[in-house]
Amino acid sequence: MVTIRIQSIDDIICAYLRDLGFDSKTASTEVSGLKKYLPGISDNGDEVISALDEQLYQSAQKLFSDCQLAKPQQIAMLKFCYLQSGGAQKWGVRIFNTNKIDTEMKTALLHNEVHIAPRPVLSRMEPQPIEMPQPANLIKKIFKQKKK
Repeated sequence: MVTIRIQSIDDIICAYLRDLGFDSKTASTEVSGLKKYLPGISDNGDEVISALDEQLYQSAQKLFSDCQLAKPQQIAMLKFCYLQSGGAQKWGVRIFNTNKIDTEMKTALLHNEVHIAPRPVLSRMEPQPIEMPQPANLIKKIFKQKKK
């Protein structure tokens, strides 16, 4: 069994950023800049992750305004689009601030958006009429084709 020892809130934020595609060096330097987006940081790791997810949810609502997904699905969609477009290298932690999302970032992220298939709708299919074969007509068709 593996045991993970968390020494500080910075470690949690750094791991969160690594999950978004940041390398370890960049993630360590961006931690202090990201802390300003988290009001009232506590020592509880779950609360820190929830606060980071809430920031991403605010950005997801701005980006995917017409999306009908639930909150966790919108956060996952934003993370996927961010990873696919190489957001860590292009924009850094700007994704956590809804005021810093520009049109270039929005179009790049929306380009990687995954559209979910619509829900299936059950309907009644009308039965097809069955036509009885006419052996006499079938023989006529065969011989007419041979004459040509």
